[in-house]
Amino acid sequence: MNLNFSYAALVTALLFATFSTLLPSSPGYFGTFHAGILAALTLFGYEANASLAFAVTVHGIIWLSGTAIGLATFIIPKNLKVINRIIKFRLSCI
Repeated sequence: MNLNFSYAALVTALLFATFSTLLPSSPGYFGTFHAGILAALTLFGYEANASLAFAVTVHGIIWLSGTAIGLATFIIPKNLKVINRIIKFRLSCI
């Protein structure tokens, strides 16, 4: 399996993937995102398996990083409030 993609192929694949998200799809753009990358990379002559592996990897990185950041912004402020309450309680006991 050849995973040495050219720069032009990668830029074209990400452009296709971005424009494919304009189409109606399932939540998270599962399917249309992959089809866009698959179409672009097969136009450049790459194997379908390598193209699909790249699409799934890129989509996973994009989706997981966004989910992790969103989860962190959801959890951290709540923990900061608890920490502030503990500090204020401890200071009031002094």
